[in-house]
Amino acid sequence: TGEAGMDVTLNELAESLVESGSARKDQKGKVDLENVDLPNLLSTCGSIMSNFLRSHFPIAPPPQEAPKIPPVPPNGFASEFERLEHARLTDLADRIKNMPPPEPIRELVRRREELLRSIKALNLPPNPLDDIIDRFGVENVAEMTGRSGRILRKTDNTFRYTKRGSQTSYGLSMPVNREDESD
Repeated sequence: TGEAGMDVTLNELAESLVESGSARKDQKGKVDLENVDLPNLLSTCGSIMSNFLRSHFPIAPPPQEAPKIPPVPPNGFASEFERLEHARLTDLADRIKNMPPPEPIRELVRRREELLRSIKALNLPPNPLDDIIDRFGVENVAEMTGRSGRILRKTDNTFRYTKRGSQTSYGLSMPVNREDESD
């Protein structure tokens, strides 16, 4: 798991919450996950599969590739043909770059959505670290992962994403001895 796995899971969560209308994006396009109740712990492997499918399952034909434009020779073009060919390639590349992306193909969109639904229907395990924290409690698990947040069970048996810095430290601290400090 780790920070990368949590990011994938949170991105998946944010996207699905916005799609369902349970959450909204702010002016910067970010979703405030700390104010959203979740029905259960999130599955990192399910989020990774969904993100992979969204990223790599084509729903539209690839855009036309712009031609490679050779550099202008330092002494100019050797012939009028070379100059015209360079101008033609430059014009073609500019037109291709300004074209809108290809339209999605409905059948491919339907198939991808069907696969995404099948991933959600799988009974995948939750994020292992969040599951351990849920089973044993925050005060009984020493988490040293670098994750910026975690998902915790609330008293009403729903879950909520919580920033780790917002948790109490339970009075635990360690002195730091730095060799570069002078006495």
